Amino acid sequence: MTDYRDDIRTCLEREDLVLDRIRDTDDYVVRGRSRRAFWYEPVLTLPAELLAEYLDKMSEQYGMPEALSLTKIHAVEYLTTDHGEGLNATTALGFRRTKSGEVEFFLDQDPPA
Repeated sequence: MTDYRDDIRTCLEREDLVLDRIRDTDDYVVRGRSRRAFWYEPVLTLPAELLAEYLDKMSEQYGMPEALSLTKIHAVEYLTTDHGEGLNATTALGFRRTKSGEVEFFLDQDPPA
């Protein structure tokens, strides 16, 4: 199994984001490097095996380089969209297994009123 987590982390770091790992988990608190970027402290869930499974499934349609590129683009968009006052309202995102057994890229946001 190829571990694509470094690709995702490096892409986000290029966007002036810092990922602080939460203990020995697959979860990372995301922060702005040079400024306050978020309404909340979003948590990125990045388990290697679920990310690989998600990308393998996507690569059936797009090919692996494109699947990885699209995933990085979505992560950047989800974490850099301005939801007001220059801040992002993402609370959580990442990869998880659904009740049906599929892996999904999930996004939770709570934009201000």
